[in-house]
Amino acid sequence: MWKLQLKLLLPWESLYNCVDNSKAVLELNGIPKLMAMLYIKDRAHMHELKLLCYLPLNAGSSKVLEEECALSTLEKLAHPVLSQHPDLRELFAKAIYHLTLYQPGAQ
Repeated sequence: MWKLQLKLLLPWESLYNCVDNSKAVLELNGIPKLMAMLYIKDRAHMHELKLLCYLPLNAGSSKVLEEECALSTLEKLAHPVLSQHPDLRELFAKAIYHLTLYQPGAQ
């Protein structure tokens, strides 16, 4: 646990791309909290959406991501963010592809 706390002192960018941090978010039930943050009005959500993109890329498939409708949330909220930050298009595309790949019935 102390490693996670230590890593939380680092800048956002170093947290996104860390497999250990992504797995810890999943294990510590952070997905429902992250999803709740995404629906707070009058707030920019770029950091939360980037984190949501990196979670499936770093941690693989997760029942929690499926249960919390991460795929539909990304598809719904990506467009406004991408219009302001087109440099994130590849990240969002990879995350959506990865989440689609692990959906039930996906081939």
